[in-house]
Amino acid sequence: MKFFQRRSQRALHREEELLAQLQQMQAELDAKSTQTIQSVVQEIRSQRTPGREEELLARLQQMQAALDAKSTQNIQSVVQEIQELKGALVEIKSTHSAQSMAILSTQRVLEEEIKKANQAFLPQRFTEPELEPVENIPVGCMSVTTANKVEWNVSGFTSVVPHPDFKYFPGLDFEPRITSDGINYNYSADKVISAIVPCFNERSVDLERTLRSLYRQRLPPGWRIEVVIVMDGADYMDATMSEKLFGMFGVRINSGNPATDPFLAMPKAETIIVQPSSEEAAYRRTPAMENTVGGYCLVVKRHNHRKANSQMWWLGPHSSVLNTKYSLATDCGTVFARTATIHLISRLEKEPNLHAATGFQRIMSSEMQGDGSFEFIHRPFDYLLRMVQRFEFEVDHVSFKSIYDTIGCMHVIPGPCGLFRYSAMGTLREGMMYEYFRLFQHSSQGLIVGNVELVEDRIPGTLLSFPLKKDKDAPRMPVEGWPRTGFVHEALFFVEAEKPLSQLIKQRRRWLNGTFATYIWMLREGIITRSNQEIINKTLSLLLVILNVFQGIVIRFFGPPLLIVWLFRFGLFIPDFFDDPAIIFSPEVSLTSLEIEEGRLKYGLALGGAYLLLYIAYILGHIPHAKPVTKGIQITRYTEPTAYAGDKQSAYRAWIFIPVLWANFLLMVLFSVNVIGMLVTQGWYGTPLMVRILISICFTPFVMGVLQGLMHCDFRCLCGMIYSAPAAMVLMIWFTVWLPAYSTTRLSDLTWGNRERTSSLDESEKALNRARNGQKVAILLCLSTIAISVSTIIMMQFFDNAFPIFVMSYTMILSSTYIFSFFDVIWRLLTPFHCSEEDPIIHEYGDDEEAFGCGCTDDSNEAYVDISEVEKDQILKQVSTSANASGGGSTDGTAESKSSTSSSSVVHSSTFLAGA
Repeated sequence: MKFFQRRSQRALHREEELLAQLQQMQAELDAKSTQTIQSVVQEIRSQRTPGREEELLARLQQMQAALDAKSTQNIQSVVQEIQELKGALVEIKSTHSAQSMAILSTQRVLEEEIKKANQAFLPQRFTEPELEPVENIPVGCMSVTTANKVEWNVSGFTSVVPHPDFKYFPGLDFEPRITSDGINYNYSADKVISAIVPCFNERSVDLERTLRSLYRQRLPPGWRIEVVIVMDGADYMDATMSEKLFGMFGVRINSGNPATDPFLAMPKAETIIVQPSSEEAAYRRTPAMENTVGGYCLVVKRHNHRKANSQMWWLGPHSSVLNTKYSLATDCGTVFARTATIHLISRLEKEPNLHAATGFQRIMSSEMQGDGSFEFIHRPFDYLLRMVQRFEFEVDHVSFKSIYDTIGCMHVIPGPCGLFRYSAMGTLREGMMYEYFRLFQHSSQGLIVGNVELVEDRIPGTLLSFPLKKDKDAPRMPVEGWPRTGFVHEALFFVEAEKPLSQLIKQRRRWLNGTFATYIWMLREGIITRSNQEIINKTLSLLLVILNVFQGIVIRFFGPPLLIVWLFRFGLFIPDFFDDPAIIFSPEVSLTSLEIEEGRLKYGLALGGAYLLLYIAYILGHIPHAKPVTKGIQITRYTEPTAYAGDKQSAYRAWIFIPVLWANFLLMVLFSVNVIGMLVTQGWYGTPLMVRILISICFTPFVMGVLQGLMHCDFRCLCGMIYSAPAAMVLMIWFTVWLPAYSTTRLSDLTWGNRERTSSLDESEKALNRARNGQKVAILLCLSTIAISVSTIIMMQFFDNAFPIFVMSYTMILSSTYIFSFFDVIWRLLTPFHCSEEDPIIHEYGDDEEAFGCGCTDDSNEAYVDISEVEKDQILKQVSTSANASGGGSTDGTAESKSSTSSSSVVHSSTFLAGA
């Protein structure tokens, strides 16, 4: 084989030498011919005699003919030799090809075997089809100028996803310098943050609240903060939001005026980008954060492409052009405490292997959300919804957050607050970012992936914590350490409470189904087991994921039967309810003898049966439906429909929800009266052991709140639970048992829920498939509930301990998370310096009193308003003075989906049902 290769190489080398020789000969002959002809011509011009001229011309022709003949002869000889060499080369190649075919065939077989082995080893997400090619055609450009004399460049593109190699934000490609007024920004090239504020149909007041919160963040001088506001769907934009963007960027979407509406000026554009037209214009922008360099840009999409697509424009072209160090994610409407960002940055600066971090999430008060004071008087049901959401977040904080931070894998980096190390995220062509966006570009791949796409904030944290190991070798620790994601307790931020009830249940349906599907997806694809992560981290994370899946199954299939059986048993003991309330949990009482007594069995069957029928109506009433749609001006009526769309009314039926809420409220009252009656009549030690255990479990979150307070020297979480628990208990049974059942019924509903839109996902075959899948899931839930309830009642006839065992097993499974939390908190408390001294930068530039007050008064009671030109000049002077004093700062001006809490929040809250 090597012999033929060397021979072929020598022939090719000889051919190249002959061609070079031929070119040299031709050049020499041309030069000599030209020189001779020029001399003859010169002689002709000098002589100018007729006879001599004819003689010289004849001589010239003879010389030219001789030169042509000689040149042709030389060229022919060289060409002949080249042809001979080519023939030899063809012969060598044919011989070489014949002998190498066997080797190539063997090589292909080996490559196929290796490919099959790698595909069997690698997760499925790395064997999906490649990303679809991006058609990126600029369709126009226009300039606008705002009132503050900032000139903006407005560009339109046909692409809905950014091309990895195209520069969409040239107006941001500059390095801050000393300005014309002599102020030094003290800018550092490695201190750049790219932030995103995604918007859909929010009002301008929501955006103003977030922008004001960002502006008031306290950072040391030297940072550059660039924020891109991404509007996801021009047709869904609120009118007040359009006016707000006109004031900021000079474009008024949906105005009907081509001079201000770029979609009218550029009708072929699918994406509009607004950025400063020059470096001077960039300096004149309103700064995104106080004492920093940078400002705002705008991306407007004609149609809604969901949040992951907005993040693609942010992490792709926006962050890459800035040479970003950290990427900050937030949502429209989020409010940050003034030191939230600096705490996140400080944590990532201290730990080079920490790739992402989030903060302490809380629900806004009614004043912060703009709903006024005394909400519990004016709108009591909205107050109950706010309290149950607040209690859920506080319980989640004392349960899983600390554990995940300890092992370094926060599966959820909430959308309202997440700081990412940009160098760890890869690019649009490779790495975590590539895999993340590739998953979301192939939408609706079954129920699992389809629901995963609804909770996009679970994917980056998971992929950053468990990066792909591309071979079968043992995991290798990177130079900076094993990859981690974390939680910063001091980084406080607030999100809006979802209300009314119809909006809350649609959001929680998306969160619950998405979280449950994400855990199944992680197990199915081997995200943890096949990652480049240390074995202890992988083992603990895998156990927690399996526990979450198991708890989700238990809640959905065993929660309703437990309540039905309890009501049946309660009906049997109605005559003894006030005389002997503890008898309902007594294993010594024979149900068979009680059922013989007149009336008892009727009460039991009536209560249990009525509750079961209400549950079945609740499930069947919320099955996803497909309804015929109007085509043109004709409505399908007497013929078979040819087109369908999802029925949005099936997502929320008030005539079912209202009786369900009242029934569960009365059930909670019965639970409470039953437990209080036992404690009053029997005393603590006279109360059955099982009830004492259940009462203790009910108070476990509060005990964990005390331990968390000691660990962080901060008892806000405990205070929040105590404050919200009484009101939250009213809706606790519905929230922890019936809401997961509702979500499971809507498992095939892959719409956003509280972000309504019309798309091909809602039409025809997909709508019919959703309806069929929803019917199957609903029937499964109803049959399993009936089977488990009847089986438990039958077992109670033969085994007196059947009901207490059922209750204890259910409660212990759901409260098992606190075992992990308890050991984690004890370990942290035993670790010295758990209330360690603050970072010097945080101590100098932070304001803990304003940031961490229980009500966060600095950001809660002031509504963000547009800053007038006079106020802007005043702030400009203040910033200039501050910048001169500190050697940095800025002088250019002033300043739907929320976090998806995991389904574990519902699991942890449901432990309070143990009071029954």
